[in-house]
Amino acid sequence: PFYQFKWLKKEIRNSIRMKLPVWIVGHIPPGTETYGYTQLWHAKYVKSYLSIVQHPRLGRHIAAQIFGHVHAEEIRTMENAPEGAGPIFTIGSISPVYYNNPSFRAIEYDGAR
Repeated sequence: PFYQFKWLKKEIRNSIRMKLPVWIVGHIPPGTETYGYTQLWHAKYVKSYLSIVQHPRLGRHIAAQIFGHVHAEEIRTMENAPEGAGPIFTIGSISPVYYNNPSFRAIEYDGAR
């Protein structure tokens, strides 16, 4: 929607040219919500997103994908992930809604690596 996937591909290609790793950060992750087991994205958007992150050339430059919304700490792996592709992290919530333990995560990035 709104050319977001076109923009994402362009930014990943620019990062590849500049020899920089890519971190994708968003609010709602693709896939299934683990509390109610519902799909979080429309199927056509999941398909478009996966065509980017699973792409053999583009996907291997994605160091990590970080999302919130699901109120749970999770590490997800991707089917058909290209070699070198990083994991998908979902981050917990500071709210105790859905009976979770409130949490937050601090992530450091070392640009020298």
